[in-house]
Amino acid sequence: YNDAPMWWYLATFVSMTAIGIFVVEYYPVHLPWYGLLLALGLCALLFIPTGIVAAITNQHSSTYLINQIACGALFPGRPVANMVFVTYGYICSAQGIKFSSDLKLGHYMKIPPRLLFSVQMAATLVSSLTQISVLNWMFANVRGICTTDAVNGFSCPLARVHFNGSILWGVVGPGEFFGPNATYRPIRRSASEWWAKYTMTLSAALDSGLAFGVVVIFFGAYAINPDEVGEEGGGVEGVVGEAGGDVGVEGEGELAVEGEDGVEG
Repeated sequence: YNDAPMWWYLATFVSMTAIGIFVVEYYPVHLPWYGLLLALGLCALLFIPTGIVAAITNQHSSTYLINQIACGALFPGRPVANMVFVTYGYICSAQGIKFSSDLKLGHYMKIPPRLLFSVQMAATLVSSLTQISVLNWMFANVRGICTTDAVNGFSCPLARVHFNGSILWGVVGPGEFFGPNATYRPIRRSASEWWAKYTMTLSAALDSGLAFGVVVIFFGAYAINPDEVGEEGGGVEGVVGEAGGDVGVEGEGELAVEGEDGVEG
């Protein structure tokens, strides 16, 4: 079979990059055009290493956190820009790995490469239009969507994870964790041997403790008396409400809290 010509891929890359630049410049996502190119460059830099790892181990090495930290360091105080940067930097890599995997499977199944490319492009176009159409329909017709009061459990847990990550690395920023004034830095400098020996063990313990803590909290609090948890449980809204203010986005995606005496950023 004839291979798909390289100019097909180049034309797809150039056209999609042009659309991406238009999106970040036209819509208020607070990510400059060179930030988009940086995300694509980071994706291209890490694509082959992650592809090699996936081919050898059958495990995908996520670059999600790398993109979040990079954008948080370069464009601090811009949570929406962080989400867009991650979308172009991480999702492009993940989808590229899956596309390569499909091409490999098609080679084994003796499917013509040009036909496989055409089918993939058509499926991408149809799925993109279908997804955004269904999403807009759900926002217009599903009562309380992405809240705890949503019908049929449409509480958007994965979207909240993506949002929380953008707040952590986009608003708070990696400097608060790894900067010169962070508590993490003195530990590494003064106890480098201890850090090198136990840092990965401590990281695994914290992740395991989180999973175990969720189970304990569920059976110890929510499963026993869910009404009290719903009435007295804390949250961002409750904390801000007690302070007498509202949370909002100000300027170029910077977080601000408006209280009784004005705006405090």
